[in-house]
Amino acid sequence: MSLPITHGAVHFLRTARARMYVRVVGAMRERDWFISDALFPNLGMCAFVLLYRALGAPKSFEAMAVIGGVLTTYWINVLWGMGAQLYWEKQQGQLQLYFAAPCSRMAILTGMALGGLVTTVFRSLIGVALGVFVFHIEVAPFSPWTLAGVFLVTMSALYALGMTLSSLFLVLLSQFYHSATRIRLRWLDRVLVTPQVHRIHHSVLRDHQDKNFADALPIFDIIFGTYHGPASDEFPHTGLYSGEPPPTRWWRAQVEPVVGLFRRQRETHGNR
Repeated sequence: MSLPITHGAVHFLRTARARMYVRVVGAMRERDWFISDALFPNLGMCAFVLLYRALGAPKSFEAMAVIGGVLTTYWINVLWGMGAQLYWEKQQGQLQLYFAAPCSRMAILTGMALGGLVTTVFRSLIGVALGVFVFHIEVAPFSPWTLAGVFLVTMSALYALGMTLSSLFLVLLSQFYHSATRIRLRWLDRVLVTPQVHRIHHSVLRDHQDKNFADALPIFDIIFGTYHGPASDEFPHTGLYSGEPPPTRWWRAQVEPVVGLFRRQRETHGNR
């Protein structure tokens, strides 16, 4: 049963606020983190300003260094705090909770974006303060309303890109290493899971049982001794060890494992 539009909107906003709250409080719950997150990322910007002054560069170069340092904080947050966020959640075992929760995935992504934006605004304001009050960077007069409008439009586009990157992680990563393409990427096999490496996990051969469990980084299989590096021409047949033919319809792929489980349980209880 679908919710009314008003209830759906309220549910969306509450979900976004909850995910935003976790992100903001998690980033600011320690004072040491609060200070280091504001000062250390701006050291590179300060170094560029001092370098331009030492070289006798025009004042506009210093202003561009400050603007570039401020905008870089948002770009890094979009790449690592948005684009790779669901990967970190997956590694921590929390991504499944997002799928099981009765809420919109878009609301979760919106909360991630808003939380990242709030925490990054503080860092960028520290950079602006350093540029204005420490290095005395001069800028031409401007309209605050124009600046606010450009900022909102830019941030909306930038964090929409971050939400897209997060969605692409869910869609493309699994499809890539589950594809049946016979490509050889030997130089990448021990860095990322490739289709040839993950094919071993679905092989019908007994020697390949319990191998290559990783779905992103093979380092975990290498550490725990479950890694099998395929030969250059090793593309085994995939399927079930029992030799049963694979399902020919998508719905059978969903139903048959459950039916087979109940069938095996009935046979096990019948033999007792």
